[in-house]
Amino acid sequence: MLRTLGLFVTAALIALSGCRSATEINVTAPEPPQSVPESYSIIGRSLDGRGIECHKLGNGYEHIVFVAGIHGSEPAGVPLSRQLGAVLKANPELLLNKTIIIVNNANPDGLAKGQRYNNNGIDLNRNFPARNHTTKRDRHGERPLSEPESRALFDLFRSLPRKPSRVITLHQPLVCIDYDGPEDITLPLAEALAEAANLPVKKLGSRPGSLGSWLGVDQQIPTITVEFYKSDTQLSDDELWQRYGDMMLTAVTYPRKPGPRQVPRSSKRFRTGN
Repeated sequence: MLRTLGLFVTAALIALSGCRSATEINVTAPEPPQSVPESYSIIGRSLDGRGIECHKLGNGYEHIVFVAGIHGSEPAGVPLSRQLGAVLKANPELLLNKTIIIVNNANPDGLAKGQRYNNNGIDLNRNFPARNHTTKRDRHGERPLSEPESRALFDLFRSLPRKPSRVITLHQPLVCIDYDGPEDITLPLAEALAEAANLPVKKLGSRPGSLGSWLGVDQQIPTITVEFYKSDTQLSDDELWQRYGDMMLTAVTYPRKPGPRQVPRSSKRFRTGN
């Protein structure tokens, strides 16, 4: 009797599944996207009218944000973040269930002039509405979000449908992985990136009005500050990717390590300057 019932159930499952065997039902893993949904947008303009470009790849639930070039005298992150977009587009399996947002040059006037500040002489990474913002120093701005470049980033984060799972900012020249946010989540992430980049983890402290203070401390979003070597500015785009590409991809795939992937050949479109 039981054997007859079992055969009946198996037959019914096969019929309902379109004549597949019972072992095939609901066991197929989601397929990675064969093409990458992507878009470019201008999220704001600098004081001199240069566009602040945002590159969005994927359409998954988890959001990860990269910000480079917020200090114009720290340019190494700009070609790295552009190359990241190219590598992700060539390897769509890395984007499964993810949306990656890349702001590859948050301070275009500063980058064009090789200066830390924007054209008002304001440190954009001290101009966010963190609880520790202070106007005691002229370089922080007379009020939070006094600058168009910081407002563009603020509006971008406010426009996201949910809090990002992590934010990665690219700087020079303190040679470490710094972090802000809930310790139990952010420290293991920092350690994974440090291992991939061969950089030490250091807790530098939350700077007043910084992205780390606003997002990491106030909103408890895991926020990583990658500090490259000063000399990394002298590396070619390919050399930068060879040194830090694993770290950039680990920031996307964490807690998994990135596997083998295609790396498009770099060209002048990934260069900084001009």
